Amino acid sequence: MKYKTIAKLAEQGFLFSPTSMGMTRSDCSAWQDTLLTISADENRPDPTTRHKKYVKSTPPTFSYPGGKARMAKTIVALAPHSGRLYIEPFAGRGNVFWKAAGVLDYKEWQLNDIRTADWFESIRDHGHELVVSDCTRMEYNKRLADSKNGCPYARMLEPFFTYSGAGFGSGSFRSNKYGGSTQGGFQQSIQMAQHILHATGATITSVDWKEALAGLGADDFVYFDPPYLDCNVTAYRPSDLDHEELVQHLIEAPYRWILSEYDQPLYRNAFGAPCLQPKATTRHGAPRVECLWKNF
Repeated sequence: MKYKTIAKLAEQGFLFSPTSMGMTRSDCSAWQDTLLTISADENRPDPTTRHKKYVKSTPPTFSYPGGKARMAKTIVALAPHSGRLYIEPFAGRGNVFWKAAGVLDYKEWQLNDIRTADWFESIRDHGHELVVSDCTRMEYNKRLADSKNGCPYARMLEPFFTYSGAGFGSGSFRSNKYGGSTQGGFQQSIQMAQHILHATGATITSVDWKEALAGLGADDFVYFDPPYLDCNVTAYRPSDLDHEELVQHLIEAPYRWILSEYDQPLYRNAFGAPCLQPKATTRHGAPRVECLWKNF
C-alpha cells in the first residue's frame, strides 16, 4: 500500500510505536510499544517545491555492501555534468546519487533497485517523521519484528541497526562498538536524504535493470554499480544479474555510462583498461582493485 501521513493512517486503524514510530494495521500484538497519536504534517517537505539542485558540502551517506560512499566524489567528478536523465539501475543506498544531486545538472533523476526501492520511498514519504532510537539489541529485535509487517520506519533504520547496512533480512545486529552513525547523525542524514528526493523530484522504481533503461538516448547518463561478478553480495541474489548480458548491453548502449566493478577479465576484455583504478581493497583475504569504465 501507499503510506500517506501518520494522522490519516491513525484514522484507518494503524498503531504507532513511540521509539521508531513503526506501524501495523490493527494488530496490537505485532508491536512492542504503546499507542501514539501524532501528526507530523507541519514538518513535511512540500513535494510541489522543486529546486534545481540540492547544495550541501557533505551529502548524506548510508552503509551498504559495496555502497560507494567513499568513492562517490570520484565517480561524480567523472560523470557528464548535465543532460536529460540521470539514472542508477542498481541504486543500493544512493550514496553516489546523494553526491551527484548537489553537483550535476540533470532535468530528471531516477533511482531503480529491486531490493531497495521501498527504502527510498520510505525516506521520501516519512523521513521527517522518523525518531532514531538507541542502537541496542533490544531495539534491533523490535525493529526486526516491525520490518516483517512492512513498517517504513523500520525499513529506514536498516543502515543504522544492521551490520554493513545490509538490511534486516541479510545483515546481523551492528553493535555501537563497531562504529557507524550516531542517533542524531543518522536522523539528520535521513532528513537530508528526504530533502534531496523532494528537491530533485527523483522517480523511484523497482524493475529489472533492462526495463529501467529502455528508451534512453545520447543525452542520458547511467551509473552502474551492479552486484559484482563472483562476489557474495548479501543484498542481491546471483540470479539478479547475468554479467555477460550486461557487457553486451553496455557495448550497444546509446547513452553515456560509467561502470563500477573489480578488475575482472570479462570487463577488461570487453572495454579495455579501466579509466580509473581508485583504490585497492581486501575482501575475504584476497586483494581486489576497484575499477571504473566509461564509454565517453
